[in-house]
Amino acid sequence: MSRLELPIFQVDAFTSRCFGGNPAAICVVAEGSGWPETELMQAVAEENNLAETAFCTKATQEQIDVIDKENDLFKS
Repeated sequence: MSRLELPIFQVDAFTSRCFGGNPAAICVVAEGSGWPETELMQAVAEENNLAETAFCTKATQEQIDVIDKENDLFKS
């Protein structure tokens, strides 16, 4: 079994103050490690006891450029 390091951050969403709003977990998947299996992501969410758990990875420059271009369409 290989070891997967998965940094987890707990954030307070929909609020401007600590310990308010809705707690959510953000799990950062390392570049090149591959996307975790669905069962693992569900187990991480269950272990943290947070219904709102997001998994993300670093965006590539190409993805950022696409987002920037799409946002320019809405500036008019």
